Amino acid sequence: MGKRSVVVIGLGNFGMAFVDNARRYGFDVLAIDTRAEAVNRVAPHAARAVVADGTDREVLEHLGVKGMEVAIVSMGDRMDLSILSVLHLKGLGVREICAKALSDDHARVLESIGATRVIHPEREVAGLLAQRLAHPTMREYLPLLGDYAVIELLAPEAFGGKTLRDLHLRNRYGVSVIAMSKGNDPNALTAPSVDRPLVGGDLLVLIGRKEDLERFERSVA
Repeated sequence: MGKRSVVVIGLGNFGMAFVDNARRYGFDVLAIDTRAEAVNRVAPHAARAVVADGTDREVLEHLGVKGMEVAIVSMGDRMDLSILSVLHLKGLGVREICAKALSDDHARVLESIGATRVIHPEREVAGLLAQRLAHPTMREYLPLLGDYAVIELLAPEAFGGKTLRDLHLRNRYGVSVIAMSKGNDPNALTAPSVDRPLVGGDLLVLIGRKEDLERFERSVA
């Protein structure tokens, strides 16, 4: 399978951070900004980095954006520029368009013209921080479609010496362990064993309805 193609338009802090992370995950990144300084900074981390106007449809088409899989639009504090960029990306057939919004009204406009995901970076980070502080035993949280989510959680000391068969988590809480590891090592995750005695601090990956996961996490906190 070839690399997924992604264009990043706007190389502020958010755009640059995305390019760096996308490279680590093997994306083929085209980075675009009107500022040469920003383009030069990100060039070592992108397949291509170009000084260009990401709001000009002809420029985007010339750069090969037509038909690319993913676009990230992060245009600073100019709503009109991001709106133009999303409009042209949609017209060029980009399937997934993620755009940074500056306000709720801005988000509604972006969605109405074709953005498939609208991002509020500060709001989302603040929400994750509040969640981490409220649920200190929870390591990671991944929302899924509908009411479901996946969480990483460290087994409490009270689980020590007990097996998943003993705990009856599905019957008691409606949650299921889908992976586990000895100790706090995400690289050692394996399929769950219902008969292996747990040790406090073992890493558990669980899936379930969000409200059931929160109820379970509160019960073991």
